[in-house]
Amino acid sequence: MIRIPWETALLLACLSVPASADPGAPPEPGAPAVTNPHGNLKTECEACHTAKSWKTLRKPIRFQHATTGFPLEGRHASAACVACHRSLEFAHVATSCNDCHHDIHEGKSGTRCQDCHTTASWSSRSAAIAQHSKTGFPLRGVHALVECARCHVGSGEASHAPVSRDCYPCHTTAYLSTQTPNHVSAGISVRCEDCHTTYAWRPAKIYHDLFFFRIYSGKHAGKWSACTICHQNSANYAEFTCLSCHKHDQAPTDLKHVNRPGYVYDSNACYACHGRV
Repeated sequence: MIRIPWETALLLACLSVPASADPGAPPEPGAPAVTNPHGNLKTECEACHTAKSWKTLRKPIRFQHATTGFPLEGRHASAACVACHRSLEFAHVATSCNDCHHDIHEGKSGTRCQDCHTTASWSSRSAAIAQHSKTGFPLRGVHALVECARCHVGSGEASHAPVSRDCYPCHTTAYLSTQTPNHVSAGISVRCEDCHTTYAWRPAKIYHDLFFFRIYSGKHAGKWSACTICHQNSANYAEFTCLSCHKHDQAPTDLKHVNRPGYVYDSNACYACHGRV
Protein backbone atom coordinates (compact mmCIF):
# COMPACT_ATOMS: atom_id res chain seq x y z
CA MET A 1 0.00 0.00 0.00
CA ILE A 2 1.18 3.50 -0.70
CA ARG A 3 0.37 6.88 0.83
CA ILE A 4 -1.65 9.13 -1.42
CA PRO A 5 -2.54 12.83 -0.93
CA TRP A 6 -5.88 13.59 0.70
CA GLU A 7 -7.24 15.22 -2.48
CA THR A 8 -6.68 11.98 -4.41
CA ALA A 9 -8.09 9.86 -1.59
CA LEU A 10 -11.21 12.04 -1.54
CA LEU A 11 -11.60 11.67 -5.30
CA LEU A 12 -11.26 7.90 -5.11
CA ALA A 13 -13.75 7.75 -2.28
CA CYS A 14 -16.29 9.77 -4.25
CA LEU A 15 -15.87 7.60 -7.32
CA SER A 16 -16.42 4.44 -5.30
CA VAL A 17 -19.74 5.64 -3.83
CA PRO A 18 -22.89 4.51 -5.76
CA ALA A 19 -24.97 7.30 -7.24
CA SER A 20 -27.89 6.46 -4.94
CA ALA A 21 -25.79 6.59 -1.80
CA ASP A 22 -25.67 9.49 0.55
CA PRO A 23 -22.55 11.46 -0.42
CA GLY A 24 -22.21 12.64 3.11
CA ALA A 25 -22.24 9.17 4.64
CA PRO A 26 -18.95 7.88 6.05
CA PRO A 27 -17.31 4.82 4.42
CA GLU A 28 -18.66 1.52 5.55
CA PRO A 29 -16.59 -0.24 8.19
CA GLY A 30 -14.18 -2.78 6.65
CA ALA A 31 -14.35 -1.26 3.16
CA PRO A 32 -11.30 -2.35 1.09
CA ALA A 33 -8.43 0.11 0.86
CA VAL A 34 -7.87 1.85 -2.43
CA THR A 35 -5.06 0.17 -4.41
CA ASN A 36 -2.89 1.67 -7.13
CA PRO A 37 -3.55 0.04 -10.54
CA HIS A 38 0.00 0.93 -11.53
CA GLY A 39 1.54 -1.29 -8.89
CA ASN A 40 4.23 -0.03 -6.59
CA LEU A 41 4.58 3.33 -8.30
CA LYS A 42 6.04 5.81 -5.85
CA THR A 43 4.64 9.01 -7.27
CA GLU A 44 1.58 11.15 -6.64
CA CYS A 45 -1.51 10.47 -8.77
CA GLU A 46 -1.90 14.13 -9.67
CA ALA A 47 1.50 14.07 -11.35
CA CYS A 48 -0.35 12.50 -14.29
CA HIS A 49 -4.09 12.69 -13.58
CA THR A 50 -6.56 15.51 -12.94
CA ALA A 51 -9.67 15.74 -10.75
CA LYS A 52 -11.92 15.76 -13.83
CA SER A 53 -11.31 12.18 -14.90
CA TRP A 54 -8.80 9.37 -14.63
CA LYS A 55 -8.60 9.31 -18.41
CA THR A 56 -7.93 13.00 -18.69
CA LEU A 57 -4.19 13.27 -18.22
CA ARG A 58 -2.43 16.38 -17.09
CA LYS A 59 -0.66 18.39 -19.79
CA PRO A 60 2.19 18.43 -19.41
CA ILE A 61 2.57 15.39 -17.19
CA ARG A 62 4.70 16.24 -14.17
CA PHE A 63 6.08 12.74 -13.73
CA GLN A 64 9.83 12.74 -14.32
CA HIS A 65 10.51 9.63 -16.40
CA ALA A 66 14.26 10.10 -16.03
CA THR A 67 13.96 8.99 -12.41
CA THR A 68 13.26 5.46 -13.69
CA GLY A 69 16.70 5.22 -15.29
CA PHE A 70 15.21 5.49 -18.79
CA PRO A 71 15.01 9.17 -19.79
CA LEU A 72 12.62 9.95 -22.65
CA GLU A 73 14.78 11.53 -25.32
CA GLY A 74 14.23 12.24 -29.02
CA ARG A 75 11.23 10.43 -30.51
CA HIS A 76 10.62 8.59 -27.24
CA ALA A 77 9.49 11.86 -25.68
CA SER A 78 6.49 12.11 -28.00
CA ALA A 79 5.48 8.44 -27.88
CA ALA A 80 2.25 7.53 -26.11
CA CYS A 81 2.74 5.81 -22.75
CA VAL A 82 0.77 2.73 -23.89
CA ALA A 83 3.10 2.29 -26.87
CA CYS A 84 5.68 0.91 -24.45
CA HIS A 85 3.69 0.18 -21.30
CA ARG A 86 1.24 -2.51 -22.43
CA SER A 87 0.45 -3.24 -18.78
CA LEU A 88 -0.92 -0.71 -16.29
CA GLU A 89 1.83 -1.85 -13.95
CA PHE A 90 4.41 0.39 -15.50
CA ALA A 91 7.35 -1.49 -13.98
CA HIS A 92 6.43 -4.44 -16.20
CA VAL A 93 8.16 -3.10 -19.30
CA ALA A 94 11.29 -4.14 -21.16
CA THR A 95 14.08 -1.67 -21.88
CA SER A 96 15.81 -3.36 -24.83
CA CYS A 97 15.32 -1.75 -28.26
CA ASN A 98 14.31 -5.09 -29.78
CA ASP A 99 11.36 -5.37 -27.41
CA CYS A 100 9.61 -2.47 -29.14
CA HIS A 101 11.36 -2.17 -32.50
CA HIS A 102 11.46 -4.84 -35.20
CA ASP A 103 15.07 -5.68 -36.03
CA ILE A 104 15.34 -5.47 -39.81
CA HIS A 105 18.94 -6.69 -39.53
CA GLU A 106 17.67 -9.98 -38.11
CA GLY A 107 20.15 -9.91 -35.25
CA LYS A 108 23.15 -10.03 -37.58
CA SER A 109 24.31 -6.58 -36.51
CA GLY A 110 23.96 -7.28 -32.79
CA THR A 111 21.29 -6.13 -30.38
CA ARG A 112 22.66 -2.70 -29.47
CA CYS A 113 20.65 -0.50 -31.86
CA GLN A 114 22.08 2.55 -30.12
CA ASP A 115 25.53 1.82 -31.53
CA CYS A 116 24.37 3.00 -34.97
CA HIS A 117 21.07 4.76 -34.30
CA THR A 118 19.85 7.51 -31.98
CA THR A 119 16.48 8.25 -30.41
CA ALA A 120 16.14 11.22 -32.78
CA SER A 121 16.08 9.13 -35.95
CA TRP A 122 16.85 5.67 -37.32
CA SER A 123 19.02 7.18 -40.02
CA SER A 124 21.71 8.84 -37.92
CA ARG A 125 24.67 9.04 -40.28
CA SER A 126 27.05 10.41 -37.65
CA ALA A 127 26.40 7.47 -35.32
CA ALA A 128 26.80 4.96 -38.14
CA ILE A 129 30.06 6.57 -39.26
CA ALA A 130 31.43 6.45 -35.74
CA GLN A 131 30.48 2.78 -35.46
CA HIS A 132 32.01 1.95 -38.85
CA SER A 133 35.42 3.15 -37.69
CA LYS A 134 35.55 0.11 -35.41
CA THR A 135 35.64 -2.17 -38.46
CA GLY A 136 39.13 -1.04 -39.42
CA PHE A 137 37.81 0.99 -42.38
CA PRO A 138 36.87 4.47 -41.13
CA LEU A 139 34.52 6.38 -43.41
CA ARG A 140 36.34 9.58 -44.34
CA GLY A 141 35.76 12.15 -47.05
CA VAL A 142 33.29 11.15 -49.75
CA HIS A 143 32.99 7.66 -48.25
CA ALA A 144 31.05 9.20 -45.36
CA LEU A 145 28.34 10.37 -47.81
CA VAL A 146 27.88 7.07 -49.64
CA GLU A 147 24.87 4.89 -48.89
CA CYS A 148 25.71 1.54 -47.28
CA ALA A 149 24.29 -0.48 -50.19
CA ARG A 150 26.73 1.13 -52.65
CA CYS A 151 29.53 -0.91 -51.11
CA HIS A 152 27.62 -3.72 -49.42
CA VAL A 153 25.97 -4.71 -52.70
CA GLY A 154 23.07 -7.13 -52.55
CA SER A 155 23.25 -7.57 -48.78
CA GLY A 156 20.13 -5.52 -48.00
CA GLU A 157 19.27 -4.32 -44.52
CA ALA A 158 19.33 -7.80 -43.01
CA SER A 159 23.03 -8.34 -43.43
CA HIS A 160 25.77 -5.92 -44.38
CA ALA A 161 28.04 -8.39 -46.13
CA PRO A 162 31.77 -7.80 -45.64
CA VAL A 163 33.57 -6.17 -48.54
CA SER A 164 37.20 -5.70 -49.49
CA ARG A 165 39.02 -2.79 -47.89
CA ASP A 166 40.99 -2.22 -51.10
CA CYS A 167 39.97 0.65 -53.38
CA TYR A 168 40.13 -1.21 -56.69
CA PRO A 169 37.13 -3.59 -56.28
CA CYS A 170 34.79 -0.58 -55.91
CA HIS A 171 36.61 1.77 -58.27
CA THR A 172 37.53 -0.62 -61.08
CA THR A 173 35.42 1.25 -63.64
CA ALA A 174 37.07 4.58 -62.79
CA TYR A 175 40.53 3.02 -63.08
CA LEU A 176 39.84 1.37 -66.44
CA SER A 177 38.12 4.39 -67.99
CA THR A 178 40.66 7.05 -66.99
CA GLN A 179 42.54 8.42 -69.99
CA THR A 180 44.59 11.29 -68.57
CA PRO A 181 46.67 9.34 -67.99
CA ASN A 182 45.54 5.95 -69.23
CA HIS A 183 46.11 3.96 -66.06
CA VAL A 184 46.21 0.57 -67.74
CA SER A 185 48.76 1.35 -70.47
CA ALA A 186 50.88 3.38 -68.06
CA GLY A 187 50.94 0.46 -65.63
CA ILE A 188 49.75 2.64 -62.77
CA SER A 189 49.22 0.77 -59.54
CA VAL A 190 45.71 -0.30 -58.55
CA ARG A 191 46.45 1.05 -55.07
CA CYS A 192 44.33 4.17 -55.60
CA GLU A 193 45.42 5.58 -52.25
CA ASP A 194 48.98 5.94 -53.54
CA CYS A 195 47.89 8.97 -55.56
CA HIS A 196 44.35 9.85 -54.45
CA THR A 197 42.55 10.71 -51.23
CA THR A 198 39.03 9.89 -50.07
CA TYR A 199 38.05 13.55 -50.46
CA ALA A 200 38.37 13.80 -54.25
CA TRP A 201 39.99 12.09 -57.21
CA ARG A 202 41.62 15.37 -58.13
CA PRO A 203 44.09 16.72 -57.52
CA ALA A 204 46.01 13.45 -57.55
CA LYS A 205 49.39 13.38 -55.89
CA ILE A 206 51.67 11.35 -58.14
CA TYR A 207 55.05 10.67 -56.57
CA HIS A 208 56.69 11.69 -59.80
CA ASP A 209 59.66 13.36 -58.09
CA LEU A 210 60.56 10.23 -56.15
CA PHE A 211 60.28 7.62 -58.87
CA PHE A 212 60.65 9.59 -62.11
CA PHE A 213 61.44 13.13 -63.21
CA ARG A 214 61.16 16.04 -60.78
CA ILE A 215 58.07 18.06 -61.70
CA TYR A 216 56.89 19.19 -58.24
CA SER A 217 60.31 20.48 -57.22
CA GLY A 218 63.44 21.77 -58.91
CA LYS A 219 63.37 23.92 -62.04
CA HIS A 220 60.19 22.34 -63.42
CA ALA A 221 57.97 23.09 -60.42
CA GLY A 222 55.03 25.23 -61.54
CA LYS A 223 56.17 25.16 -65.18
CA TRP A 224 53.55 22.72 -66.42
CA SER A 225 49.77 22.44 -66.24
CA ALA A 226 48.91 19.02 -67.67
CA CYS A 227 50.49 15.59 -68.00
CA THR A 228 49.98 15.72 -71.77
CA ILE A 229 52.57 18.48 -72.17
CA CYS A 230 55.29 15.86 -71.79
CA HIS A 231 53.28 12.65 -72.25
CA GLN A 232 51.71 13.26 -75.63
CA ASN A 233 50.84 9.62 -76.31
CA SER A 234 47.90 8.96 -73.99
CA ALA A 235 48.10 5.25 -74.81
CA ASN A 236 51.58 4.96 -73.34
CA TYR A 237 52.71 7.22 -70.52
CA ALA A 238 56.11 5.59 -70.53
CA GLU A 239 56.76 7.76 -73.57
CA PHE A 240 57.59 11.42 -73.04
CA THR A 241 59.14 14.36 -74.82
CA CYS A 242 61.25 17.25 -73.62
CA LEU A 243 60.99 19.11 -76.92
CA SER A 244 57.47 20.45 -76.41
CA CYS A 245 58.92 22.97 -73.96
CA HIS A 246 62.64 22.93 -74.78
CA LYS A 247 62.71 23.89 -78.43
CA HIS A 248 66.01 22.88 -79.99
CA ASP A 249 67.28 22.73 -83.51
CA GLN A 250 69.11 19.48 -83.85
CA ALA A 251 72.18 20.87 -85.63
CA PRO A 252 73.33 23.36 -82.96
CA THR A 253 72.36 20.88 -80.24
CA ASP A 254 74.51 18.22 -81.87
CA LEU A 255 77.47 20.66 -81.91
CA LYS A 256 77.04 21.39 -78.18
CA HIS A 257 77.21 17.70 -77.40
CA VAL A 258 80.23 16.74 -79.44
CA ASN A 259 82.30 14.17 -77.56
CA ARG A 260 79.43 13.59 -75.07
CA PRO A 261 79.30 9.82 -74.57
CA GLY A 262 75.88 8.35 -75.38
CA TYR A 263 74.49 11.55 -76.84
CA VAL A 264 71.47 11.12 -79.10
CA TYR A 265 69.02 13.80 -80.17
CA ASP A 266 66.22 12.14 -78.25
CA SER A 267 64.21 12.93 -75.10
CA ASN A 268 65.29 9.73 -73.38
CA ALA A 269 68.90 10.75 -73.82
CA CYS A 270 68.09 14.21 -72.41
CA TYR A 271 66.52 12.56 -69.38
CA ALA A 272 69.57 10.31 -68.89
CA CYS A 273 71.79 13.33 -68.29
CA HIS A 274 69.36 15.99 -67.09
CA GLY A 275 67.06 13.82 -64.99
CA ARG A 276 67.55 15.70 -61.69
CA VAL A 277 67.23 19.32 -62.83
